[in-house]
Amino acid sequence: MAVRSGSRNEVQQVSHSNPKEQGVDERSTSDWNEMRAAQDEIVQNLAGLLKSGVAADSAEAMDRAEELRRHIDEWFYPCDHDMHANLAQVYETDPQYRDYYESAAHGLAAYIVRAVQANQKRNTKS
Repeated sequence: MAVRSGSRNEVQQVSHSNPKEQGVDERSTSDWNEMRAAQDEIVQNLAGLLKSGVAADSAEAMDRAEELRRHIDEWFYPCDHDMHANLAQVYETDPQYRDYYESAAHGLAAYIVRAVQANQKRNTKS
């Protein structure tokens, strides 16, 4: 089951076979479209927070960063909080990633990095 955000405060369970258990080549166009739609929704939600002036270390931004981490974990490979924090650095340093996020909102790549780092701290406290 994929976990997908319906609204900011609602989580829906979406039933489908786990694409991680399938070979990458076995994913259908429909699977990839579903993945991309979910990713775009997360990115647009983060962009909306940035544009509204919500701090990257707010609970709301960290919740969206957690959705992004779960999305990666669901669709691509295991992604714990430490790995996500390391991966997020690429969002700013790799032009392809940076351009993707910046196309949604100016400053979004850096905003996501800060939200992911805050989320990592929130989830790794002893």
